[in-house]
Amino acid sequence: MSQNIDLRDVFDRLGVEYHTRKNVSGNNVALRCPWCGDEDPSAHLTVGVPPNPPYYQCWRNPNHRGRDPYRLLRALSDRPQRELVALLARYRVSALLAETPAAPVSRKITHIEDMRHWRMFAGVYRAERPYYDYLRVQRGFGRWTRGLIRKHGLRYAISGEMRGRVIFPIYDANGEIVNAVGRAIGSIQPRYRVVPSDAAPVPARGLVYNGHRPARRVIVVEGPLDALKLDVAAGFYHAVPVATMTVTPGAARILALARMEAEEYVILYDSGADVAAYRLRDELSALVSGLVRVVTGVLETDPGDLRPEQVPVLLYEVFGGFYESI
Repeated sequence: MSQNIDLRDVFDRLGVEYHTRKNVSGNNVALRCPWCGDEDPSAHLTVGVPPNPPYYQCWRNPNHRGRDPYRLLRALSDRPQRELVALLARYRVSALLAETPAAPVSRKITHIEDMRHWRMFAGVYRAERPYYDYLRVQRGFGRWTRGLIRKHGLRYAISGEMRGRVIFPIYDANGEIVNAVGRAIGSIQPRYRVVPSDAAPVPARGLVYNGHRPARRVIVVEGPLDALKLDVAAGFYHAVPVATMTVTPGAARILALARMEAEEYVILYDSGADVAAYRLRDELSALVSGLVRVVTGVLETDPGDLRPEQVPVLLYEVFGGFYESI
């Protein structure tokens, strides 16, 4: 999905007035700041157009800036939320960039410095054995472990910020690593770690892992291990984790942008996370036309702790049919 949406076309469709005067810097347009309102009716909000990313910056108030095109359109237009999300999905907005927090325009991080400490699994080094065994034995991937590593480009780190963790890279539409989730294989705390926002091309807030696959039905889970267990063990390519327990409207928007064509969304969170699951259901229902439902009472353990042979049974209970028919 393209990361550089041309908001001029979107503004034209929504009837939003903008300017391209000589005093507007190149690859930008100017319009009235919707947050300043009548206090300052001048066109002092600049918006980037290709080849620049669609950032926006108010020259009167530093709080009126960001990189989320949905937030800007919500302030500019009174169209229904679902219509705006559908419009952005039509223009193939990158789901990874949809909830990037507000940041200065000068922020240009092109790579992750800590990646120099990340190692690829080669199958020959003694240092990688604990990480491989963690996936194969402790997490129960068994004979699927090698294929899992190849398919998702998993890595490990014995030094650096991700030390002692299996690393789940997060890719953009061009296949570049823009962030990552690291899961400790031992007693290191915290168990999960992401690349800090000031050290990654895309902050981890609201990132959707495995969110690029088209799907008629989508299972939403909490973490990469939960999603990959469903993916690999059952040949089921539709599991998408929302990588935070704190469900925000941004997470629902990103999921909607990534999966606008889905007919059904099933939220299958870990035991004890029912409140977060129902919050996500309510927020996602306002943005998509497909059915959104929460499934509870079918798991005695977290999805990521299931044995591979238990996954088809889980999917049968969730959908009331064999998983091959999904």
